[in-house]
Amino acid sequence: MLVSWGEKLYGKVDQVPGYFYISTKWFYICEVPLIPRQSYVVREGTEVDPTIFSSGHFNGVPIPLSGKSVFFTLLRLPIMFFVALFSAIASVCLLVYVNKKDGESWFGFIFSICAIILFLSMYGFTRWLSRASKKRIRALFDRFENNAEVRAIVCAYIAEQIDEFV
Repeated sequence: MLVSWGEKLYGKVDQVPGYFYISTKWFYICEVPLIPRQSYVVREGTEVDPTIFSSGHFNGVPIPLSGKSVFFTLLRLPIMFFVALFSAIASVCLLVYVNKKDGESWFGFIFSICAIILFLSMYGFTRWLSRASKKRIRALFDRFENNAEVRAIVCAYIAEQIDEFV
Protein backbone atom coordinates (compact mmCIF):
# COMPACT_ATOMS: atom_id res chain seq x y z
CA MET A 1 0.00 0.00 0.00
CA LEU A 2 1.25 3.45 -0.93
CA VAL A 3 1.04 6.06 1.80
CA SER A 4 1.24 9.69 0.75
CA TRP A 5 1.60 12.74 2.96
CA GLY A 6 2.39 16.39 2.66
CA GLU A 7 0.58 19.71 2.48
CA LYS A 8 -2.37 20.46 0.26
CA LEU A 9 -5.19 23.00 -0.01
CA TYR A 10 -8.60 21.93 1.29
CA GLY A 11 -11.77 23.82 2.23
CA LYS A 12 -12.50 26.12 -0.70
CA VAL A 13 -14.80 28.88 0.55
CA ASP A 14 -15.78 32.41 -0.45
CA GLN A 15 -15.43 31.41 -4.08
CA VAL A 16 -15.71 34.05 -6.77
CA PRO A 17 -15.64 31.95 -9.97
CA GLY A 18 -12.92 33.04 -12.36
CA TYR A 19 -11.18 35.26 -9.79
CA PHE A 20 -10.31 33.89 -6.36
CA TYR A 21 -11.29 31.79 -3.36
CA ILE A 22 -10.10 31.24 0.20
CA SER A 23 -8.56 27.88 1.04
CA THR A 24 -6.49 26.40 3.85
CA LYS A 25 -3.27 24.45 3.50
CA TRP A 26 -3.49 21.23 5.56
CA PHE A 27 -0.98 18.59 6.49
CA TYR A 28 -2.50 15.37 5.16
CA ILE A 29 -1.86 11.64 5.18
CA CYS A 30 -3.51 9.49 2.49
CA GLU A 31 -5.58 12.49 1.33
CA VAL A 32 -7.10 12.91 4.81
CA PRO A 33 -6.53 16.46 6.12
CA LEU A 34 -5.22 16.36 9.67
CA ILE A 35 -3.68 19.68 10.72
CA PRO A 36 -4.60 23.12 9.31
CA ARG A 37 -1.46 25.14 8.63
CA GLN A 38 -2.25 28.43 6.86
CA SER A 39 -5.12 29.98 4.89
CA TYR A 40 -4.67 31.75 1.56
CA VAL A 41 -6.55 33.89 -0.91
CA VAL A 42 -5.88 31.84 -4.04
CA ARG A 43 -6.18 33.10 -7.60
CA GLU A 44 -8.63 30.87 -9.46
CA GLY A 45 -6.99 28.39 -11.85
CA THR A 46 -3.47 28.51 -10.40
CA GLU A 47 -3.72 25.52 -8.04
CA VAL A 48 -1.86 22.33 -8.95
CA ASP A 49 -2.41 19.40 -6.57
CA PRO A 50 0.65 17.57 -5.28
CA THR A 51 1.37 14.14 -6.72
CA ILE A 52 3.79 11.38 -5.83
CA PHE A 53 6.36 12.85 -8.20
CA SER A 54 5.91 16.59 -7.67
CA SER A 55 4.86 19.05 -5.02
CA GLY A 56 1.75 21.14 -5.47
CA HIS A 57 1.79 24.87 -6.00
CA PHE A 58 -0.61 27.78 -6.34
CA ASN A 59 -0.62 31.54 -6.67
CA GLY A 60 -2.01 32.92 -3.43
CA VAL A 61 -1.58 35.38 -0.62
CA PRO A 62 -1.30 34.14 2.99
CA ILE A 63 -3.98 35.34 5.40
CA PRO A 64 -4.84 34.40 9.00
CA LEU A 65 -6.34 30.93 9.44
CA SER A 66 -9.90 30.95 8.07
CA GLY A 67 -12.35 29.33 10.47
CA LYS A 68 -14.90 29.00 7.65
CA SER A 69 -12.42 27.09 5.47
CA VAL A 70 -11.44 24.79 8.33
CA PHE A 71 -15.13 24.19 9.19
CA PHE A 72 -16.04 23.29 5.61
CA THR A 73 -13.08 20.91 5.36
CA LEU A 74 -14.13 19.14 8.54
CA LEU A 75 -17.76 19.09 7.35
CA ARG A 76 -16.95 17.61 3.93
CA LEU A 77 -14.61 14.94 5.30
CA PRO A 78 -17.28 12.70 6.91
CA ILE A 79 -19.62 13.28 3.96
CA MET A 80 -17.06 11.82 1.57
CA PHE A 81 -16.28 9.02 4.03
CA PHE A 82 -19.94 7.98 4.02
CA VAL A 83 -20.10 8.16 0.22
CA ALA A 84 -17.16 5.73 0.07
CA LEU A 85 -18.67 3.51 2.76
CA PHE A 86 -22.09 3.25 1.13
CA SER A 87 -20.46 2.70 -2.27
CA ALA A 88 -18.67 -0.33 -0.85
CA ILE A 89 -21.88 -1.59 0.80
CA ALA A 90 -23.81 -1.12 -2.47
CA SER A 91 -21.17 -3.10 -4.36
CA VAL A 92 -21.28 -5.98 -1.89
CA CYS A 93 -25.10 -6.02 -1.85
CA LEU A 94 -25.22 -6.06 -5.65
CA LEU A 95 -22.74 -8.94 -5.83
CA VAL A 96 -24.73 -10.92 -3.26
CA TYR A 97 -27.96 -10.21 -5.15
CA VAL A 98 -26.46 -11.34 -8.47
CA ASN A 99 -25.29 -14.62 -6.88
CA LYS A 100 -28.26 -15.42 -4.61
CA LYS A 101 -31.20 -13.31 -5.93
CA ASP A 102 -32.47 -12.58 -2.41
CA GLY A 103 -34.58 -9.54 -1.59
CA GLU A 104 -32.56 -8.41 1.41
CA SER A 105 -29.43 -7.75 -0.62
CA TRP A 106 -31.52 -5.90 -3.24
CA PHE A 107 -32.98 -3.72 -0.47
CA GLY A 108 -29.45 -3.08 0.87
CA PHE A 109 -28.32 -2.04 -2.61
CA ILE A 110 -31.23 0.37 -3.09
CA PHE A 111 -30.77 1.80 0.43
CA SER A 112 -27.04 2.33 -0.23
CA ILE A 113 -27.70 4.09 -3.54
CA CYS A 114 -30.20 6.41 -1.82
CA ALA A 115 -27.65 7.14 0.92
CA ILE A 116 -24.98 7.91 -1.71
CA ILE A 117 -27.35 10.32 -3.46
CA LEU A 118 -28.18 11.97 -0.12
CA PHE A 119 -24.54 12.45 0.88
CA LEU A 120 -23.51 13.69 -2.58
CA SER A 121 -26.39 16.18 -2.40
CA MET A 122 -25.10 17.34 0.98
CA TYR A 123 -21.62 17.78 -0.52
CA GLY A 124 -23.09 19.78 -3.41
CA PHE A 125 -24.97 21.94 -0.92
CA THR A 126 -21.71 22.73 0.91
CA ARG A 127 -20.21 23.77 -2.44
CA TRP A 128 -23.17 26.07 -3.03
CA LEU A 129 -22.86 27.54 0.47
CA SER A 130 -19.17 28.29 -0.09
CA ARG A 131 -19.80 30.83 -2.87
CA ALA A 132 -19.16 34.43 -1.87
CA SER A 133 -22.07 36.87 -1.97
CA LYS A 134 -21.57 40.52 -2.93
CA LYS A 135 -21.85 41.42 0.76
CA ARG A 136 -19.16 38.85 1.66
CA ILE A 137 -16.83 40.15 -1.08
CA ARG A 138 -17.18 43.66 0.28
CA ALA A 139 -16.51 42.34 3.81
CA LEU A 140 -13.36 40.57 2.60
CA PHE A 141 -12.21 43.80 0.97
CA ASP A 142 -12.73 45.69 4.24
CA ARG A 143 -11.24 42.92 6.41
CA PHE A 144 -7.92 42.95 4.58
CA GLU A 145 -7.49 46.72 4.43
CA ASN A 146 -3.81 46.38 5.46
CA ASN A 147 -3.01 43.66 2.91
CA ALA A 148 -2.42 45.31 -0.46
CA GLU A 149 -2.08 41.99 -2.34
CA VAL A 150 -5.46 40.66 -1.16
CA ARG A 151 -7.12 44.02 -1.83
CA ALA A 152 -5.69 44.00 -5.37
CA ILE A 153 -7.14 40.53 -6.03
CA VAL A 154 -10.57 41.55 -4.72
CA CYS A 155 -10.40 44.92 -6.52
CA ALA A 156 -9.86 43.16 -9.87
CA TYR A 157 -13.23 41.49 -9.42
CA ILE A 158 -15.00 44.59 -8.09
CA ALA A 159 -13.69 46.71 -11.00
CA GLU A 160 -15.30 44.37 -13.53
CA GLN A 161 -18.56 44.15 -11.58
CA ILE A 162 -18.75 47.79 -10.50
CA ASP A 163 -22.42 48.22 -11.51
CA GLU A 164 -23.44 45.47 -9.05
CA PHE A 165 -21.49 47.03 -6.17
CA VAL A 166 -22.76 50.60 -6.55
